[in-house]
Amino acid sequence: MKRILTLLVVLTIALSHLPAMAYVAYDYTEYKDALDQFEACAFSAEYGGGGRDYTVRWRDSLNVYFEGDYTDSDIAFFYRFVTELTQKIDAIPEIRITADRYDSNVQIYFTPLDRMGDYLSNYTEGNWGYFTYWNSGSYITNLEIGIATDVTTQRQRYHLLMEEFVGGLGLANDHYLGEDSILYGVWTETQSLTTADWLMIQFLYDDRIPAGLTFEQAKPLIEKYY
Repeated sequence: MKRILTLLVVLTIALSHLPAMAYVAYDYTEYKDALDQFEACAFSAEYGGGGRDYTVRWRDSLNVYFEGDYTDSDIAFFYRFVTELTQKIDAIPEIRITADRYDSNVQIYFTPLDRMGDYLSNYTEGNWGYFTYWNSGSYITNLEIGIATDVTTQRQRYHLLMEEFVGGLGLANDHYLGEDSILYGVWTETQSLTTADWLMIQFLYDDRIPAGLTFEQAKPLIEKYY
């Protein structure tokens, strides 16, 4: 833990001072893809959805704690990703990296595959990456992410970090509508989000579109503002 303490302090300061950026540029095809994928991903969960048919998202800041056999490259990649996330999505809450487990509401565990269940609530056997979140009404309050270390390459961990974190933002289900997407339901090693992926996050965190809406309620607002 000491080896990254200074880095964590720097990242926390940097992330809290990032400027807001313009909305993601897109064309109609990308917008239509995003709307179709949003319907699949934002209104239910891949595992243990409990019949939810409305959107959930974060309202408070995300305080992220790393534990286990992570590498410096894992931390650096995550920092680059959340920097891009904060720059592209105007209304995303603040994202901080903390060295204090008790200050966190997001825990990311790097562990051998056969120990994933020791760290994660409701873990489904065999998944190399996994997340579980808790919500109070329409707002997510806590998130656990697990990344398997003994069966993955560095590149695969990069992919899993993005996939599970995006799922933990509230896009909790997979889709089968575009194989380049970070949320595509068949295993890939894509290293970046598509324009449709970014638009889905934008739809979810747009202040003009309240949390807790069904797709039928959210779609007219998305069509109005996008």
